[in-house]
Amino acid sequence: MKNELLRFLSHSLLLVFAISILGRTVYSSDRDLVRFKQEYPKALARFDEALSHVKAKGHAGNIDDYVIIIQNKLKKIVRIHSKSKEGEKPIPEHEFAMVIGKNYAFQAAKHYNEGSQFVLTDLYKNSDQPAASLANKEESEFIAKGGNYIYCSYMTKNINLKFFLDSGYYKILSCKLENDAAVIRFTNANSASSRFTGEMELLPKRNWALRKLTLDVSAPVTRIRSKNQDSASLKSTTTVEYGEEADGIPMPKSIRIEGEKDGPNTCTFDEFALGAQFSESEFTPRHFGLPDVDSPATDPQRVRQRILAGCSIWG
Repeated sequence: MKNELLRFLSHSLLLVFAISILGRTVYSSDRDLVRFKQEYPKALARFDEALSHVKAKGHAGNIDDYVIIIQNKLKKIVRIHSKSKEGEKPIPEHEFAMVIGKNYAFQAAKHYNEGSQFVLTDLYKNSDQPAASLANKEESEFIAKGGNYIYCSYMTKNINLKFFLDSGYYKILSCKLENDAAVIRFTNANSASSRFTGEMELLPKRNWALRKLTLDVSAPVTRIRSKNQDSASLKSTTTVEYGEEADGIPMPKSIRIEGEKDGPNTCTFDEFALGAQFSESEFTPRHFGLPDVDSPATDPQRVRQRILAGCSIWG
């Protein structure tokens, strides 16, 4: 009887201990999630303000010189200088520039084997389409050309964390602080076409900057011959390394993206300066040796006719 009583008491104590530990774990996870939801929108606002004036220079892949400039959010430049590196497939040395001004946006290219001057390859004015439509189109182009690197603290090629909490598209599965990082697991809440799971590491002490994001995407596919339904998956990982801080905002040093078809993609910043100021002239065609926006030579219809005639590879 005494032994049975001791066994009962020991089992009871173990059960109480286990419930206590589990309760603390659940409570801690809930507390971490509440903190994330409270602090993250404020962190995004600080990033948004800090990145309204910035100049970044670096290199990525075969891009020898990579420059991104943003002023007052609306004026943006991506300028890329590419050339072959030793041991890699030869490519013609060239430069590409994309500029978003207040009332217009344009793209230009320079091919060194064809001359040393930029050639206008695309131009949009607010008279072509509503200003909001122009801004949305060119912002998408800016991101596609590599502008997303400058927003790597909260944006990758596949996800913009600005919309993580409010879009209703993402469902948080767990949020837990581990070794100064908040580890958040999530999935897409509603999607009939594809499903993904993800895990990201944010740094609360560094304005909740993104350190790592892993996405595992699964989408249904139909085999052409058998007509059978199957699924295809793609896993990608983005890792960001930071250096010093400026006014509480960490400066990114490098971004590495793994899991893409063409192999790992890395962008390394040699310079990342907040608060940079630029003259209005830097956002004009004349700065690139091109005619003014209102010149007949930059008429949008003529520019697009040159593109259709095959005078540019950029499209």
